[in-house]
Formats: sequence, C-alpha cells, structure tokens
Amino acid sequence: MIDPAPPQSALIRALEHRHGRALAVDTTDLALLRRTLPQLPEHPDPRAIALVAGYCGASHQSQDAALLVACLWATHHHRTAPRQTGWNLGRALRAAPGTQGERMWGRLCTASETTLPRVLVESLALLELHGAPTDWHRLHRDLRSWYQGSRDAVLRRWCTGLFGPVRDNPSLSGPADLPSLRPREVS
Repeated sequence: MIDPAPPQSALIRALEHRHGRALAVDTTDLALLRRTLPQLPEHPDPRAIALVAGYCGASHQSQDAALLVACLWATHHHRTAPRQTGWNLGRALRAAPGTQGERMWGRLCTASETTLPRVLVESLALLELHGAPTDWHRLHRDLRSWYQGSRDAVLRRWCTGLFGPVRDNPSLSGPADLPSLRPREVS
C-alpha cells in the first residue's frame, strides 16, 4: 500500500497567503492564533475557530485539527517564511542530534488529545532549533487523521519516518515517509 503525497491544504495555503500579504488584519489574525495556542484544547477562542472553520469540515475533529495546525503555523512563522519538504514529523525529527528525536517520539506516542498541543509545540521547537523544516500540509493531514480516530496509523507513519531507512532521493521512489521496498527473503 502506497501512501499518496498529501494534497495541498487550503488552510495552509490561506495562512501562507496571509503571511505574505502582511496586511494589518492578517497580522492581527495570526497574532490571535498565536495567543490561542496555550489555551488548546480546553478553551479555544471562538474567534480563532471562526478563522479556520472555512478551511475544514464541520466536525469538531476537523476543526480541532485545523485550529491546532493554524496556531502552530502562526507561532512558528511570525518572523520567517515556511520552507517546504516532503517529510512527515517523524522523518523531520531525524534532524535532531543524539537521541533528542527519539525522546520526542516517546512523548508523541504517549500524548493524549489534551497533551498533544504541548508536545507538538516542543517537537516543532526542536525542529526549528536544528534547522529542520516542517511540511505543514502533511502535518495538517496527519493531525486531521489523528483527531478523526486514526492516531495509531499516524504514529506508524511517523515511526517509519523516524526509524525507517533513509533514501537519498525520495522523489524517485515514492513518498518520503515510507520505507523503500525490499525484496523478501525466502528461507
């Protein structure tokens, strides 16, 4: 089974557009998203939900995932423009030196919906510290799946990205968060 490349997230495209325009209203909206992040998941600002509601489904799970991604995006890109990559969060954690990525992986595995925002803030701060880019479109897709009940599938993807084999040129062989195909040995 091959995991298709994630489609471009309308939410992320809208955030990038706001960041690029840098109008006063856009700057205010992005600041609201940054202020909302510490309040998640228990007390989201209704104005922040209204900012993302047009870019996600009507379900609470879709809105929670979109709000979390938007708040994280606004927090990490209020000074710099985002860089694109084909990496999932697990693959990006490989950029952390020593066992820092593996320790963060352990925290992600034990995260609940209540603790997930804080663990993601720490994960993304670790990536930023070591210059590893985040694929926001892929992260949005993964968090939407997480909130819709596919937590184990998302963790499996991230695990494969962190611990699976690394390919020199992932664009030639498929998505970057899947291991390369190996012939099976028959004994």
